[in-house]
Amino acid sequence: MKYSIDALNLRQLTSGQSLEFLTNSVSKAQNDEKVSAKFAAHLTSLQTAVEDFDVQYRKVKASDLTKDVESAKSRLRKCYRALALSIASANTYSSTDAAAKSAQRLQMVLNVYKIDAKMNQLDMLNDINNLIDDFSSDSYSSDVKAAGAESPVKALMHEVGVFKALLQQRNQAMELVGSHHLTTSRHEAEAAYRSFIRQVNAVMETDTTKDYDTFVEAMKKDIQFMKQSVIAANKRAKTIAQKKKETPEDPITPDAPTQEMDSTEFSSDSETDNQELANAASN
Repeated sequence: MKYSIDALNLRQLTSGQSLEFLTNSVSKAQNDEKVSAKFAAHLTSLQTAVEDFDVQYRKVKASDLTKDVESAKSRLRKCYRALALSIASANTYSSTDAAAKSAQRLQMVLNVYKIDAKMNQLDMLNDINNLIDDFSSDSYSSDVKAAGAESPVKALMHEVGVFKALLQQRNQAMELVGSHHLTTSRHEAEAAYRSFIRQVNAVMETDTTKDYDTFVEAMKKDIQFMKQSVIAANKRAKTIAQKKKETPEDPITPDAPTQEMDSTEFSSDSETDNQELANAASN
């Protein structure tokens, strides 16, 4: 075989990356007159499948519930930050030794959990729930009052409830109409791509015209880039995320009340973000 288009494991891409690659591949084929004429039927099937994939992807990304979840997630992060800052401030500036000691005991609890801005979403929720349970218990409730942290604890409790409710609603809605359709449309688009590539490679085995060499060479370059850059970066990010999950390196509990707030939001682990909105979204 003189030329052939290399295989690419599209499942190693996020849904957004897969959609972009497939869209670009369709565009390359359509813009090559000889390719679009020779493989018209397969290309039409691929184009139709990719267009449906695009529609489903945009639906999930534009979901009002998804936007509400992201907004609630941001508020939750800010509430936790406010609680951590309140305790750190009381630890440093309390006018009485009793209040300072209470703040120190609460700070020790925060240090145990080490809630991290890049934690898995479910782990983050579980840790915050446990933190709230601790602060509401007989062991620490008096410390919360003495350190003046009652208001931020109540605010955190409220936002946790809101976030959990919205997350459940979003997941239920996506299970019914969003992620299922997205997953199905992605599988169909990627299957259509593989079928198209198999057809091109089959023709290339005996082709002597060089009519399709330009397209094949362009696809080979795109696939090489996806493997060496995009997929490699995804693997590195996954490794880093796993290491951070095991040993958090960026706790958002401040050591001092003057520490700058981190604007990074809790990540949803999803693809991992309920598998990245059922592998839809990283992006």
